[in-house]
Amino acid sequence: PTLWPGDLDIFAAVNQNPWGDKLGSHLDMNHQSPNCMGIAHDSGNAYWVFDGHNGHVVYYDFQQDHGPGNDDHSDGIVRRYTEATVSRVAGIPSHMVLDKDSGLLYIADTGNSRIMVLDTNSGSFERRLPLVNEPLAEFSEYTNAKVREFAENSPLRRPSGIALSGNTLFVTDNSTNEIIAYDLDGNELDRISSPAEELAGITVGPSGNIWLADMAGKIWKLIP
Repeated sequence: PTLWPGDLDIFAAVNQNPWGDKLGSHLDMNHQSPNCMGIAHDSGNAYWVFDGHNGHVVYYDFQQDHGPGNDDHSDGIVRRYTEATVSRVAGIPSHMVLDKDSGLLYIADTGNSRIMVLDTNSGSFERRLPLVNEPLAEFSEYTNAKVREFAENSPLRRPSGIALSGNTLFVTDNSTNEIIAYDLDGNELDRISSPAEELAGITVGPSGNIWLADMAGKIWKLIP
């Protein structure tokens, strides 16, 4: 997971000399989740990550970023939720979204053909983990988190995109190119086919339009 600036005067603009002593325009980085397939913002510089290599959901807090192009990651906090197990499918994003009111993290668990829910207000410190690749302020395992499957009676093949709008959760299925809408109790509200060829990400815009990322190289807008 890497923290980038949204300022276009900085992003991909500063520290671009490959022979210089600065490492581009990134603001921070940690190295504990190879094959990271999805990410969701928590608060500040903290995020939840789909760790496709280790098969866990992981909490990252960059804390204070090191500024563009530097490499001091030693204040990072990494908490591995080993009971929140996930499975990646190579080449297909596994998006995540956090309901910040309830603290529930909804995860497109692509390889297990399901939506998983992690209560981010649950879980407790289990043990310190040995540092790998970098110094960190904390690298630990968390257990006893509340994890469950969402919408068990609604079949999915390869869920990929996920978006929350009010009390409706939208999920895309990369295998069928369908968009499925659920209420937050897990009841399927609607299921429609899309024109996408390789459906992945989804988001709901401020006007209520649904935007879809098609890995065949297109962006689609669905107008309610």
